[in-house]
Amino acid sequence: MGIAGLIAVLIVAGAAAAVVLWDDDGGNFTTKSFIEAVNANGAGISLGDRLFSDRENKEVWAVRLGGRPDSGGEGGGGTGGSLSVFHETEAAARELRRCRSAGTLLCIRAENVILTLEEDARGASIQRLVGALARLGGGRPSE
Repeated sequence: MGIAGLIAVLIVAGAAAAVVLWDDDGGNFTTKSFIEAVNANGAGISLGDRLFSDRENKEVWAVRLGGRPDSGGEGGGGTGGSLSVFHETEAAARELRRCRSAGTLLCIRAENVILTLEEDARGASIQRLVGALARLGGGRPSE
């Protein structure tokens, strides 16, 4: 997958926000390739344990933006969330629509990946993430 072909768009609606990141090549991310790509651009996402998924075409992982994922919310700082990796991009698109309807979550779609962060995702950590997505997309996300 060509990183130069990635495009990021930031959509803000009420309290909810969603970022859609897609690839001109139509390639899918793996958990590892997504984490490596955003962290190479300064996102600071830590991958935690694999979590239960009720679907066989979906992997779910604990993540922490700007902190340690194994901190259990105590002393690790940062914002907690989850990373869902789907086998198909359409399943990720459906998950993004569901996430947006929650109204209090930050939902990020990158091709076949959904990153869902807690509603208190603000400050420097989220700025680093948005900056990393913008660098992946070769420009600044538009609101």
